[in-house]
Amino acid sequence: MNKRAKIIISAVGVILLLLFIIFVWPTRYRYDRLQSWPVRIDRITGKTEILYEDGWKNAGSAGEGDKITPEMLEGFGEQQAAPTPQDEELPRSEIFKLAGQSQIIDNSLRCNIYNGSDWMVNEVTVEIIVKNSDGSNVLSRKYRLNRYNYCEPLKSVEFYANVGFTLERGQTWSWQIVGAKGRKDIRGAQPSPTPADSGEIKSILTPGGNQ
Repeated sequence: MNKRAKIIISAVGVILLLLFIIFVWPTRYRYDRLQSWPVRIDRITGKTEILYEDGWKNAGSAGEGDKITPEMLEGFGEQQAAPTPQDEELPRSEIFKLAGQSQIIDNSLRCNIYNGSDWMVNEVTVEIIVKNSDGSNVLSRKYRLNRYNYCEPLKSVEFYANVGFTLERGQTWSWQIVGAKGRKDIRGAQPSPTPADSGEIKSILTPGGNQ
């Protein structure tokens, strides 16, 4: 191997070593957290970025040993969307505004729910009661039905659940919505009118049997 080849191999080795040090160990970025915001700092340039739903956003610069402070967000967070609000239990008066129809096919419950409230709903809790032909109770259970996306006000969506049983001949069943979760619709949709709150959660639909 001639001298020129040795120089080239050595140079390539040095470059690969530098790239390994920069990008692999201990990684190019130092990660931190400011309140609920993930933060990363470029070890080379000191550039500081904060992770939002639409990606990393520049928030200034910091040195290797600098502590991330709220001042680094000054004027930055004002341009970004606020953190996603957490889902909450719907008020009792809003649960009255949820209505619909349901079916039990084999052991699957299918509920088509109309959202007459002014909330974005992604979870409903229903209670199912099964009775024999003589009127005796077979079971009474509650099921929590979830969706990955929200049902907007004044729209209908379907919720599904596995009920874990199959209706036998002669049995009847009824259901009612007893709870729901979601978030307030800040767009200001107008809800449909409903009767005044009576203090009880009433059955929205009580079919006499499976349809």
